[in-house]
Amino acid sequence: MNARLAKFGIGQVVRHRVFPFRGVIFDVDPVFANTDEYWLQIPEEVRPRKDQPFYHLLAEDDQSSYVAYVSEQNLLTDNSGEPVAHPHTSLIFDKFNPGQYHLRPRITHKADSRRVNGERQPRPDPCSEPIQRSRSVRVQASSRHGQRPRSAPFRAALAARAGTVRHPRLPGAWHRPSA
Repeated sequence: MNARLAKFGIGQVVRHRVFPFRGVIFDVDPVFANTDEYWLQIPEEVRPRKDQPFYHLLAEDDQSSYVAYVSEQNLLTDNSGEPVAHPHTSLIFDKFNPGQYHLRPRITHKADSRRVNGERQPRPDPCSEPIQRSRSVRVQASSRHGQRPRSAPFRAALAARAGTVRHPRLPGAWHRPSA
């Protein structure tokens, strides 16, 4: 499988080519990285190829806000210059310039790898370490065990915090049900 560069970047505001919604990108998968069950829910006549970048969006339409998983072929740049009215944009982004959000700095713990007499000492409790802010915004940053940051557990936690459920008409989209 050939690796392709993503056409859109994290923080970019985009709109869907077919469905009437727009959103801001908060994660990118180089190829389809969802379940086969999800893949089969997409109607065959509009099912995109798996060998292209897929984007995670904080999306909005006229009625609700939700998280969407959209193929590159179905996205277009949104030229409205308006911010996305999703309630969780402020959790991930800190500034908005027309068409582009700026990622919040990541908060990480400073690693302590001191040695005493050539022997590695146990690390102190991470909760007692000072917090260091990192300005890194790389899309393909490395993390433990080769997993990408902001993966499925992050998205599930974000959806749970938002009280959202899968959108009934838009495959891969999540929305907050009306009361």
